[in-house]
Amino acid sequence: MKDSLNIALLGKEFTWSGGVELLRNLANALLSLRDERRLKLYLLLPVRNRVDSLADLRFVVGTTAERLLKKGQFSLPRREAVLEDNVVDYFKNVDGQIEIIEYNQATGLIPTLKRTAVDVIIPAAISLGEDFPVPWVGYIYDFQHKHFPDYFNARTCLGRDIRFATMLRDARAVIVNARSVEDDIDKFFPYHECEVFALPFSASPVASWLEDGNPERLTSYNLPQRYFLISNQFWIHKSHITAFRALALLAKEQQCTDLHIVCTGKMEDYRFPDHIENLQREIDELGIADRVHFLGHIPKANQIAIMKGSLAVLQPTFFEGGPGGGSVYDAVSLGVPALLSDIPVNREIENERNMYYFETGSATDLAERIREFLQLKIDRPAEEELIRRGEQRKRALGERLLEAIDYVMGYPHGAR
Repeated sequence: MKDSLNIALLGKEFTWSGGVELLRNLANALLSLRDERRLKLYLLLPVRNRVDSLADLRFVVGTTAERLLKKGQFSLPRREAVLEDNVVDYFKNVDGQIEIIEYNQATGLIPTLKRTAVDVIIPAAISLGEDFPVPWVGYIYDFQHKHFPDYFNARTCLGRDIRFATMLRDARAVIVNARSVEDDIDKFFPYHECEVFALPFSASPVASWLEDGNPERLTSYNLPQRYFLISNQFWIHKSHITAFRALALLAKEQQCTDLHIVCTGKMEDYRFPDHIENLQREIDELGIADRVHFLGHIPKANQIAIMKGSLAVLQPTFFEGGPGGGSVYDAVSLGVPALLSDIPVNREIENERNMYYFETGSATDLAERIREFLQLKIDRPAEEELIRRGEQRKRALGERLLEAIDYVMGYPHGAR
């Protein structure tokens, strides 16, 4: 086994906020083991029209000529980022050295891997093929389309089936965010030969999150004094409405007269264009419009500060690809309590303080759990404990990732 490894993280296909968080968490986990194995990490970001080689030049000239011949348009192609700038911003929170390299999306991945002497790629969200010249570890996010097919059209369901089947055929190993996803692979693709590595729950705080920061930056949000936080994009399966109905049940009770719910996250669901409007209509009908606050997609640092000021995080989701989703991951990192639906994947969060479960989809049960929660004297962990526990989880994740890496590089499974 190699004591020194050059590891590439592929940014392509991880443009969504959860995907960027995943890459950052994987990087931090691997770098937590850099004293035991010499690890060099690269984040590879695709761009359009970058010229690093003769092949890139031929491609750019060819596409320019084709545009001129077909449309009579001539313009010199300019470098164009494929991913948003927030990808680079997230990696400012990596606990160690990682080199960010851009490559030509059309032609430049393999030359870039050779130029940087990359030993292994992790993770690849789309199959790189059985014969790809560099060992690679695949990634499968979840099987929501199997559990909730009504949330997707037939084309999307078929596309995901093909994508995952191809991955399981071509990859020697894949990583998944939960044992529940591993179980789904065995259920829906029982004859796969690919080795599956379920990653441990590995919440760990970013150092800057533990600082007090500048509280004045939150004044523009006009936050209420006592609030629960829901920090999800407004996908229909996140079931915000369960929490809103629970709040309506509690609204007139003496201990809840000043209780609010604050929501962060992008307010759209392309699959159900009327979803946000329907939510807002029901909030009005429930009589709690002044108790629910929509902040939209806000900077990560502000979201974290709002989370730290909340009574607890609410996670009423019907489905997640990883335990608790991103908001509970952050909550555990910060020692913020969470009340979450009792779906199996959420139950994979074990031995963590201040986690409270309620019956999925039941506003009545959530309201009861909130009543009980408000009677508790919550002791949030000290900063030293958050750091210590975070380091333990981070190292466990890093060790699991190295198992997958060693496996695809041809070393005995689990060898150290």
